[in-house]
Amino acid sequence: MTDKDQESKPSKRDMMTDEQRERIREKEVAWNNKVKEASDYKDAVGNKMDDGVIETVAALNLLGFPTNQSCAGHPEKLISPYIGITEPGYPEETYVGQKAVENEIAIKYGIGIGDLKGGKNYHTAAAKEARSIYSKNEKTQEFMEWQNRLMVLWDKADRLIAEFNENREVEPKIKLRHKWGQISMTGNPEDDDPFDETPLTQEQRQELLPRIIAAQKEMRDFTEFLKKKFFETQ
Repeated sequence: MTDKDQESKPSKRDMMTDEQRERIREKEVAWNNKVKEASDYKDAVGNKMDDGVIETVAALNLLGFPTNQSCAGHPEKLISPYIGITEPGYPEETYVGQKAVENEIAIKYGIGIGDLKGGKNYHTAAAKEARSIYSKNEKTQEFMEWQNRLMVLWDKADRLIAEFNENREVEPKIKLRHKWGQISMTGNPEDDDPFDETPLTQEQRQELLPRIIAAQKEMRDFTEFLKKKFFETQ
């Protein structure tokens, strides 16, 4: 083939219909807007999202997966990358009568309701006492409906990860998985015992570091998979 023949060869977009080109333009606009929106996301204490997962979060959101937390991974801190997926609209009450009990306990301890929920002023004893009372009640209908939607979402996430991992030759401990609303590498140390706070040995740290770096690459590949899926979805 001559240089002239190569120059005259039509591109893939040239061969599209006007309708197809318009659909691509709409996708590009939606993508750029979502990336810009995701870059402004902040956590509960006002920290912006890690640059390395902005596109991952944007792609997941566009594919119908609401996210609530994320990390691009920090090898120097031995923190592996992860993305949290959840159903929005968590009800104010999980149990019938929960708010009334929380108000009573907050008054008893002289604290705010928020101190029973978490944060820097979280009151462990008060929260435990409140929970021991209201958890004896039935769960609210609103919560049950929310939980059902969450299970549907998580099932959808399971299928997405399975599709991504299909035919990929990756070390088992690096392979991405979805577990309880979190997409992360399979070989996290806390998988053995999430309540074990024993410091890692030097040998364990040396073994974990390259896995975290490899998991970051796996998350980048996952991001490209998501982007391709978004742009190819009709």
